[in-house]
Amino acid sequence: MACLSPEQLHAFLADGLDAEERSAAEEHLSLCRACRHRLVQANEVVRGRDSEVLPEVAVPEELLARARGLGRRAGSSRALPTRSWWPVAAVLALAAVGLVFLRGGNGVGENRAPDGDVLRSGSAEEALELLAPADGAVLDGEILEFRWALPSDASGATFTLLDDLGDILQRSTPSSGRFELDVRNLDPPLPSGSTLYWYLTLRFDDGTTIDTPVRRFRWQLDALGEKKKSSSGDH
Repeated sequence: MACLSPEQLHAFLADGLDAEERSAAEEHLSLCRACRHRLVQANEVVRGRDSEVLPEVAVPEELLARARGLGRRAGSSRALPTRSWWPVAAVLALAAVGLVFLRGGNGVGENRAPDGDVLRSGSAEEALELLAPADGAVLDGEILEFRWALPSDASGATFTLLDDLGDILQRSTPSSGRFELDVRNLDPPLPSGSTLYWYLTLRFDDGTTIDTPVRRFRWQLDALGEKKKSSSGDH
């Protein structure tokens, strides 16, 4: 499928495509980073034109649950999120329901569950209280530290880091509740000021998994890092 036209992108946001057209568009968006970027820009235009009413976008319930921050427990047959659908989740589900606006500006925007929405697992809620960094944090430096505490009935966790278009930058299954990421090892290099998203997939002894709500943060080089970079360029 060719890249989506501006008319198709706006029709997608306004839920103006039929089922076949929408399915084809979702498939293309899951594979085309350029069109995902253009979709975010189109969503900006729609939001700027009418800041009071968000477009009603037909997003699969599983993705809406993710965007609202609901833990969803699944059987062992469920695979971990992959590039085939997660980019659409990051760009569409989160932006469409207005919980996370992927273009940060001065802040990254609000990411909170609507009133009445609760986590479906007490175990996940217990673990989420200990996740760090906090949602909306601003991190600096070249080494980023992520920490969590597993609930007693969890056997492990998989860490996933995504950029603002939903591409997976890092996925790891550490043996402890701590993961360090050296941003200098990312390819392509991460621009200072980037907005990033991360979540955990908890694994349980009975073979089920649960994905935590997506957390977002902004990364920027600290003053010392910028100074070192500038000094090295002078030599």
